[in-house]
Amino acid sequence: MRPGQPFRYEGFDLDPGQGLLTCRYSLGGRDFAEKITFGAAGEWDSPAVGQAARLICLLAGVSYYKTAAPPVVDLGPIPVTAAELGFLRAFYLDGLGEFAYRNGLDLSPLRFVGGIIDGPVVSEPPPGSGGASGPAAPTGSPRAMLIPFGGGIDSIVTVELMRHQADAALFVMSRPGDRFAAIERPAAVTGLPVVRAGREIDPQLLRSAELGFLNGHVPVTGILSAIAVMAAMLDGRDTVVMSNEWSASSATLEANGRAVKLLRAAPVHRAVGGAEIRRPDPVPRHVPQL
Repeated sequence: MRPGQPFRYEGFDLDPGQGLLTCRYSLGGRDFAEKITFGAAGEWDSPAVGQAARLICLLAGVSYYKTAAPPVVDLGPIPVTAAELGFLRAFYLDGLGEFAYRNGLDLSPLRFVGGIIDGPVVSEPPPGSGGASGPAAPTGSPRAMLIPFGGGIDSIVTVELMRHQADAALFVMSRPGDRFAAIERPAAVTGLPVVRAGREIDPQLLRSAELGFLNGHVPVTGILSAIAVMAAMLDGRDTVVMSNEWSASSATLEANGRAVKLLRAAPVHRAVGGAEIRRPDPVPRHVPQL
């Protein structure tokens, strides 16, 4: 890759028949595609599903940006508001804090260009790009919730706290077709239904050393949270509930004026459900419990 070339968002595509979201990016002559499978059920033509897909595309891009970490990110055809753009920049800078520290980089000058900033509200997302934001998410008690589940203490405690407050289901994300006993066994013990999604990163990322890519942690919990929102909507659920211990966001050190958490991959997990993301009804709320 030639230095200085921007990382570019090329858009995303929804394939309801395959239950598939494909997010597309490019950098230095290389094209990347991330594929996320949900299953074909649900209202794939809903504007809210298009909005959730747009959010996934925006956040998942960080995994491909870090291959070279150029100083410019071109949002291409992806529309964002000014508030969303501020959130996205923080997601990159805070979420890649450990990556930048370990690779000796200062990402603070990072610039975002392109995209449609504060464009008009549209009722239908244009194909391959999503749309601008709509009404706020619903308030009040959840009717049906989705609980991201990894089989650890945090998700088990969340299940026990929330299972009697609404119609609850578990959310499990893995590589397509994979099953892990450490997740499946405790999930079965809960007795709750399981909603699944498969995340398939571009195979070029698995050849990072060979291709000369930079490597390091990304804010994967933020990406998972966005995928959970779309899975919840496709399953007719209005709320996503997940937990992390408070210390997961405690900084280890400060570098280039930013707090850095070493050994943890997701210092900004709580940001996905923040008020800065304008979401159309019925995008589920993200409710931290611990």
